Amino acid sequence: MTQRTAMPERGPGRVRCHVCGTRWSVRPRAPGRRGDEVEACPGCEAPLRLAPALDEGTARGLVLLAAGFAEERRHHGTVGRYLAEFTRSEHEVDRLLALAASIDYDAWAADNARRLARRDDARVRAVSRFLPRLAGLADSGALTEALKLPAARLKRRYRAEHAHHLAVFARRTTRA
Repeated sequence: MTQRTAMPERGPGRVRCHVCGTRWSVRPRAPGRRGDEVEACPGCEAPLRLAPALDEGTARGLVLLAAGFAEERRHHGTVGRYLAEFTRSEHEVDRLLALAASIDYDAWAADNARRLARRDDARVRAVSRFLPRLAGLADSGALTEALKLPAARLKRRYRAEHAHHLAVFARRTTRA
């Protein structure tokens, strides 16, 4: 597992580029290979980006971070970094924002109560205490506003990267 996410380390296998759709095989990192070397798509040179499936848990983490929940801030830093860590494209940013907007805070509170009844957990207890504030921010629209600017910045960056890598892909396919 990586330190920052619950994603497994990249192992051998085939991956599909998030920009041009090229499929290629990746190899596990050799013991002597530096950790900051990024594998790139052979078709468009886009860096390999692995992201977990977007689900309600990912959206919950996003809204906790946007509302200023201390543990999420320590773990992920900023909303922009969180979005970049869990998405690969503009479409995925929009999907994650839609998931965040559709969170049912009453169901979340009930789920936390069930979890606490089974086993005491300090994080679940802290989130349960924070939920009324979070629901208030969501109802007032402040949460949506806190997500707009970082999402717009990241989407601009994704759009520029996408255009650049598609241009590289087009040059390479016209030469071949």
